[in-house]
Amino acid sequence: MDKLKIKNHLAKLESFAKKLGNLMVLIIALFAGGVIGYYYHHFTKTRDVIRVDKVNTMDMTSVALNERNELMIIDRTTGRYVIYEDSVGSAIFAMYANRMYARATNK
Repeated sequence: MDKLKIKNHLAKLESFAKKLGNLMVLIIALFAGGVIGYYYHHFTKTRDVIRVDKVNTMDMTSVALNERNELMIIDRTTGRYVIYEDSVGSAIFAMYANRMYARATNK
């Protein structure tokens, strides 16, 4: 009888160990996937490098406002354009207006 109880307990323990092992493999796989995902994103993100080869003149650039009052700066040579929020356009206008006002009052 005791041998039967011991075998029964060992079978239950073995079943529990298999379930625990499967759970541990799942937890380790999820953790490893999260770590790999974090570092993949961290190391593969592109770094924006700003290089100024030339200064764009008004012959090379167009400035416009679209229907949502967003500022558009268009490079005529390449056709590329950059769109800024309306607050950026307002800030640029305010800075330019202040500079023109200062020039006008100093003369």
